[in-house]
This record gives sequence, C-alpha cells and structure tokens, in this order.
Amino acid sequence: MGETRVDLLHLLEDLRDAYPGALEETILTEIVANSLDSGARRIQLAADAATAGLVVVDDGSGMRRRELARYHDIASSAKTRGQGIGFAGVGIKLGLLVCEEVLTETRRGKTHVATRWHLASRHRAPWKWIPPLRMVAERGTAVRLRLRNPLSPLLDAGFVEAVLRRHYQPLFDPFFAPVLVPCYPSGVTVEVNGRALEPEEIALETAPLEIRAARKRKPSALGYLMRAPEPLPEERRGLAISTLGKVIKHGWDWLGVTPIWPTGSSSRRRCPGSSPRGATSATRPRRPAGAWRGPWSATSSACCTTWPTTFRCSPRSSRRAPEGSDDCRSGRVGVASTGARSSRPPSCRRAR
Repeated sequence: MGETRVDLLHLLEDLRDAYPGALEETILTEIVANSLDSGARRIQLAADAATAGLVVVDDGSGMRRRELARYHDIASSAKTRGQGIGFAGVGIKLGLLVCEEVLTETRRGKTHVATRWHLASRHRAPWKWIPPLRMVAERGTAVRLRLRNPLSPLLDAGFVEAVLRRHYQPLFDPFFAPVLVPCYPSGVTVEVNGRALEPEEIALETAPLEIRAARKRKPSALGYLMRAPEPLPEERRGLAISTLGKVIKHGWDWLGVTPIWPTGSSSRRRCPGSSPRGATSATRPRRPAGAWRGPWSATSSACCTTWPTTFRCSPRSSRRAPEGSDDCRSGRVGVASTGARSSRPPSCRRAR
C-alpha cells in the first residue's frame, strides 16, 4: 500500500512566496507575533554575526511538552482561529529554509524542554529532544536560529530594528498606547542587542481620527491624519491597518484602487481629481479606473490599529485640504487612519 508524500521544501517555498516582503522580514515578524500572542511583556533579540546566530527570547506563557511537539508539524497550531496575530508558527517553519538548525527552548510551570530541528532533505525535517540550554529564566520561549549565510540581514541589528519598527509601528507610537492597553496591560518592551527600542514621536502635523461602527458611542478604531511639508517617503504612503499592534495592510494596492500621479515632475504631488492651473484636457492626467477623487494626495501616510469590525469611514471633524489648494497640489497631505475592513480612506470616494 502506498502513502502520500509531501515535498516539504517546495511547500515551504510556496509559503514563502505567499508573503509580499523579504523572507527574512517574514521570519522575524512572525516570530515576534508568536511572542506577543503568548502574552510576552519583554521580547529580547540578539543578533551575533560572529556565530551566525539570531536569538529571540520572550517571557510569555511558554509551551507544554505536547504543544512543543505539535509545534514542529506543518499547518498545526494550538491557537483559536481568528485570535492572535501569529499564523501557525510560520516564522519558525520558514526559518528552515535559511538555517542550519532551529533550536527551541520553552518553559511553563514545571515543564522545561528543548528541541533541535533542521531540514535534512526535500521530504524530511527531523527534530529531536535535547537538554535545555537555560536561555529561558522563569517562563517563556527562546528560539535560536543558526543561519547558513554569514551575511544574512538577520545578523544585522540595524535591519532587525528597522523591520520591527515598520511592522509593529503602533507599539512604538505613544498615540496608540491607550488603545493597546487592553491587549497588553503591562506594556511590551522590545530589546535588540541589549538596547530597548524607544517610542517614536511623530514630528509631522497630525489630526486625530475616530471611527465608529453603526450607532456605537465608543470608537471602533482610532488613528490620525498626517501632513508633511515635503512629499512622504514611499514606505509611509497609503492607508495602513493594524491589529494588536501589528501592521497587516499598508499602501494603496490592497485597496484595489490607483492614486493619480502627476505628469512631468516627481517632486510634487497633485490632489487626485485636480489639475494644474491653465491645464487643458489634453495635458490633464487621466483618472484610471477605480481611482479616487477627493482632497487627499497620493502621498498619504498610514499608521493604525484596529478591531475586527466593519464600519464606514466618515470623520466630519478631520481636517481637509481644500481641493486645488497648495497643500493638495504639492502632495503634503497624508492619510493615517485606523479600522478593520475599511473599504476606502476617510473623506474619499470612488470615481464613478
């Protein structure tokens, strides 16, 4: 009798390709997401180029022996669907593609166990129990990645910090601290090579935004609009949505719309639907199908945190740049908003 075989290497490569970012970013982001899901209050990351190793230690709830055994199975997770921000231990499993070995140690109550795991061939990824290396103090989980490439960006502390600030920006933004208190009552401290990552204050002009679902008085999501004196950098443009402090959507593409870009100059931005003074119909930029008309420029910034609820975005009190104004044409108006399953940015409507 035959049996079904799985090309494990090909499966992991397909899983890697399903993520939009670089593989190293995905690994790091998902490992930290698992730490946050475990209730960690402190997450320590240590990148050491000399040993080609990256160690992530948290003080979360840890795992029992049986849970650690299941942790090595593909598409297996003890989490409830729809809860948390990690996805079935994807970060660790994708780590097999770039690591000589993955060592995991966990401690919960009287349980203190560890395993060593590696990808031996296209079809085999054996793991075995090993004595704990005492990377975890009282409770929590530690992961040590021994990387194949000594020049991997995961060994660069600067890269690690930049990825964390980009994918977990609300955790380092004081504006969202009141929103995240119910999720992390004791707060979350993230350290890279022994240095705690400090909160970042937004130096740009902002206007607060509240989004309410139906007739509820309590906001379903909070955020802000952002305006910059210069065109915003590429990574800050668009509308971003986050949940539990993790940015899950960012930019314009995920909305299924195309912002209008000016023609002839890359240093200035015009408001969608507006045209330069004196422009004729032949020189005006055409509005692509599905593009927005409204007062917000294509160089908008996103920064947010949300709850899983459907709502309509209609912030009457938010500041708007008059259509055709200097701010609108120069692209100095940005949008940063919050809310789950939002179909469009505030004060914008689809072109008919």
